[in-house]
Amino acid sequence: MDPGYKLTAGEIRAITQTINKFRLSELAFVGGEPTLYIKEINLMLASVERLARTKVILTTNGNFAVTEAAALEVLDSFDKLTKVHMSYDKFHGEFVNTGAVKNLYQACLKRDIDFDVLFAVQDPADLHLVQVLRKLGDFKIGVQSILPMGRAKKNALGYDYLSFDKRVLSKRCPSKGRLMYVAGKGFTTCCSSLMFNGSAAKLCYPTPERLMASDFYKLAASVPFRRWPKMLNIPKPDYTPAQSAECSLCESLIERYEKKMHPDKKNGNSRDIQSRQA
Repeated sequence: MDPGYKLTAGEIRAITQTINKFRLSELAFVGGEPTLYIKEINLMLASVERLARTKVILTTNGNFAVTEAAALEVLDSFDKLTKVHMSYDKFHGEFVNTGAVKNLYQACLKRDIDFDVLFAVQDPADLHLVQVLRKLGDFKIGVQSILPMGRAKKNALGYDYLSFDKRVLSKRCPSKGRLMYVAGKGFTTCCSSLMFNGSAAKLCYPTPERLMASDFYKLAASVPFRRWPKMLNIPKPDYTPAQSAECSLCESLIERYEKKMHPDKKNGNSRDIQSRQA
């Protein structure tokens, strides 16, 4: 979500209609920082027909948890919360200290809300911070690599792979089976590099049905990356270490496709990915 962007009434209506139509059992609210949009989130939750049977998950940087009482106040402002993911890494540590992790954890315990920390690493040396986090409470810590997207890409802060990991070629899009809504853009399955690094590929659609009918969705949902060059009719690339991450590999392959389709444009604007049939 762009800073300061507010979901329109039409967007909130489209999202809740989709939730009810597809009887979604899990809703996740992620960055931008979702605690800045509590009113909009509660408007959506109020229209969810099966809310009692729906998990509501929040991913937050936890900067509001300056005290346990402050953390409780924010948690209580949501109509429902089932689980809280707190994003933390050495960069978040510059403005969110470990005390906020402990405060939010303790607040979640008091409200019977599941809690864990999503810890992003730039290089293996960052793992020493995991031991610091483990001293703060008995919660799970999920370790993931920092992807080169947004400010991380601009400042060259992505995880530094030493060599290309061929195992990624057997994988598919990690967002397979997920339906996302990007504020101001539409429904998509991409929440990473390809979406937010300004790629030319059209990834957002006004309805889930149009998204799932798109060639890109079919490609990302069912085809392993090793088959993408043939499906997109592009030369097999010389893979770089950074493309060991699924999202970086996807972005690179789609950019090659766009350059082939729009050689005279820095950023093409194709209606969809016209891939070969499997």
